[in-house]
Amino acid sequence: MFRRYPDVRRSINLSASVCAVGPNADFLIRDHHHTLMAWGKDTPFCRLAELDARMLGIGAGFEFMTPLHAAECLLFDEVPFFRSVFDGTIRYRWQRANGESGEHEYRRRVGDIRPQRLRRHFGPDICIDAKISNLGILAADAKPFIERAVTLGRRGITMYIEPVPKPELFVPSKQSTN
Repeated sequence: MFRRYPDVRRSINLSASVCAVGPNADFLIRDHHHTLMAWGKDTPFCRLAELDARMLGIGAGFEFMTPLHAAECLLFDEVPFFRSVFDGTIRYRWQRANGESGEHEYRRRVGDIRPQRLRRHFGPDICIDAKISNLGILAADAKPFIERAVTLGRRGITMYIEPVPKPELFVPSKQSTN
């Protein structure tokens, strides 16, 4: 329903499109189809953090907090493990209703995840669960949420079970220490 709401803007991304409305909608979505990783720098997910936005999951629990994927994108060059969760690229053509068109290529994420494994690391200072009647709600401020996910990723704490997160793969790359 939200996607069809008046003045809602939608990003162009085959695997992780985002809808936004309001004064920051264009900033959030405008470059998503220029990014190499669906959840990294210049994506709506990281831009939510730049805006100090609050994320709200209605009817979806922690396991649907898509910004958890920002960690693997932001740590791709720094922590060898996160390079193993991407395998090749996907290229597609897109076209807007106004006729504008183009191509986008992004890294394909692979692996098996269990986001709930990270829940205990996101206390009420980061993430709050609530209910309205029988509807579950999860709220988190984007910046500390993503920062916590990145901090955990650097420590080898990840939602991935496949590829297997072996400790030796979490030693920072030499290129990232410059």
